[in-house]
Amino acid sequence: MIVLTSSASASLSVHAQCELRTIIRFFHSRGETPAAIHRQLCTSYGSTSMSIKNVRKWYREFSNGRTNIHDKARSGRPSVSDNLQEQVESELREDRRVTVRELEEMLQIPKSSIHRIISDLGYRKCSARWLPKMLTEDHKRQRIESSCEVLELYAEEGAEQGPPLIRHRIVKRLKNCVKPLKTDDLEC
Repeated sequence: MIVLTSSASASLSVHAQCELRTIIRFFHSRGETPAAIHRQLCTSYGSTSMSIKNVRKWYREFSNGRTNIHDKARSGRPSVSDNLQEQVESELREDRRVTVRELEEMLQIPKSSIHRIISDLGYRKCSARWLPKMLTEDHKRQRIESSCEVLELYAEEGAEQGPPLIRHRIVKRLKNCVKPLKTDDLEC
């Protein structure tokens, strides 16, 4: 019979579950009973190391042919449902200036969950607006089209008229696309 010494119990305060399972597997292979294994664990690691119920469970697992001492992976409940992600994303699309606190009140979920969803969706806050971190295919297409327009404009008129005039025409075209800012609304 192999006896574990109790000198190790003073230096170890928290024991890894895998280590205890290894000891159970070792004593199981030597033909010890679950009660004897539990006594050995209590003698060496203290009475709170592992319950007799868990020793019996692992003894049974090893008797059934299990060799792995680690827990099996568990699927668990997803932290955030797909429906909730869709709701947050639709709110962000509807109003890019919505705050996390407003989303918390609307959806009745914790701020930490909202932050996780926003991060998972790939958004970031920029100038008090939620913007996608990555360009969508539509954004990429718009950038390519705009760049091609500028190159065509430069090829047609810019070479003869020079860079200052082409810059002026590009800025003028952009001003037509962008909504003008009303200066009377600003407070200085």
